[in-house]
Amino acid sequence: EGLAKSWGYDRAYLHVDADSSSGGPAQNLYRTLGYEPVIDEKYNEKFTWMGIDAVNRGLYIVDGVALLFLKKKVNLPSNVEE
Repeated sequence: EGLAKSWGYDRAYLHVDADSSSGGPAQNLYRTLGYEPVIDEKYNEKFTWMGIDAVNRGLYIVDGVALLFLKKKVNLPSNVEE
Protein backbone atom coordinates (compact mmCIF):
# COMPACT_ATOMS: atom_id res chain seq x y z
CA GLU A 1 0.00 0.00 0.00
CA GLY A 2 2.80 2.37 0.87
CA LEU A 3 4.48 1.80 -2.47
CA ALA A 4 1.22 2.39 -4.34
CA LYS A 5 0.75 5.65 -2.43
CA SER A 6 4.32 6.80 -3.01
CA TRP A 7 3.87 6.26 -6.75
CA GLY A 8 0.65 8.32 -6.71
CA TYR A 9 -1.80 5.43 -7.15
CA ASP A 10 -5.09 5.47 -5.27
CA ARG A 11 -5.57 1.68 -5.31
CA ALA A 12 -3.50 -1.35 -4.39
CA TYR A 13 -4.08 -4.72 -6.09
CA LEU A 14 -2.83 -8.19 -5.17
CA HIS A 15 -3.33 -11.89 -5.79
CA VAL A 16 -3.69 -14.37 -2.94
CA ASP A 17 -3.96 -18.17 -2.93
CA ALA A 18 -7.63 -19.11 -3.42
CA ASP A 19 -7.32 -22.38 -1.49
CA SER A 20 -8.95 -21.98 1.91
CA SER A 21 -6.36 -24.26 3.57
CA SER A 22 -3.10 -22.81 2.28
CA GLY A 23 -4.42 -19.31 1.50
CA GLY A 24 -6.99 -18.90 4.26
CA PRO A 25 -4.80 -16.95 6.70
CA ALA A 26 -3.68 -14.50 3.99
CA GLN A 27 -7.26 -14.13 2.70
CA ASN A 28 -8.45 -13.28 6.21
CA LEU A 29 -5.62 -10.80 6.72
CA TYR A 30 -6.34 -8.91 3.50
CA ARG A 31 -10.10 -8.84 4.12
CA THR A 32 -9.44 -7.48 7.61
CA LEU A 33 -7.28 -4.77 6.01
CA GLY A 34 -10.18 -3.78 3.75
CA TYR A 35 -9.34 -5.56 0.48
CA GLU A 36 -12.29 -6.51 -1.73
CA PRO A 37 -12.58 -8.87 -4.70
CA VAL A 38 -11.98 -7.62 -8.24
CA ILE A 39 -14.82 -9.14 -10.24
CA ASP A 40 -14.65 -9.31 -14.02
CA GLU A 41 -18.01 -10.67 -15.17
CA LYS A 42 -16.78 -11.46 -18.71
CA TYR A 43 -13.75 -13.40 -17.42
CA ASN A 44 -15.76 -15.19 -14.73
CA GLU A 45 -18.36 -16.50 -17.21
CA LYS A 46 -15.93 -19.42 -17.69
CA PHE A 47 -16.21 -20.35 -14.02
CA THR A 48 -19.95 -20.14 -13.36
CA TRP A 49 -20.01 -23.93 -13.06
CA MET A 50 -18.08 -23.47 -9.80
CA GLY A 51 -20.95 -21.51 -8.29
CA ILE A 52 -21.67 -17.87 -7.70
CA ASP A 53 -19.69 -17.82 -4.42
CA ALA A 54 -16.44 -18.68 -6.21
CA VAL A 55 -17.09 -16.10 -8.91
CA ASN A 56 -17.94 -13.37 -6.40
CA ARG A 57 -14.70 -13.97 -4.46
CA GLY A 58 -12.61 -12.58 -7.34
CA LEU A 59 -11.42 -15.98 -8.56
CA TYR A 60 -8.83 -16.01 -11.34
CA ILE A 61 -6.76 -18.84 -12.77
CA VAL A 62 -3.15 -17.83 -13.47
CA ASP A 63 -0.88 -20.49 -15.01
CA GLY A 64 -3.25 -23.16 -13.70
CA VAL A 65 -3.24 -21.81 -10.15
CA ALA A 66 -6.45 -20.59 -8.52
CA LEU A 67 -5.96 -17.11 -7.09
CA LEU A 68 -8.17 -14.39 -5.68
CA PHE A 69 -7.65 -10.93 -7.17
CA LEU A 70 -8.19 -8.26 -4.51
CA LYS A 71 -8.12 -4.46 -4.43
CA LYS A 72 -8.15 -1.67 -1.87
CA LYS A 73 -8.54 2.07 -2.18
CA VAL A 74 -5.63 3.79 -0.45
CA ASN A 75 -5.37 7.40 0.67
CA LEU A 76 -2.76 9.40 -1.16
CA PRO A 77 -0.24 11.35 0.87
CA SER A 78 -1.07 15.04 1.14
CA ASN A 79 1.89 15.97 -1.10
CA VAL A 80 0.58 13.90 -4.05
CA GLU A 81 -2.10 15.40 -6.30
CA GLU A 82 -4.89 13.17 -7.57
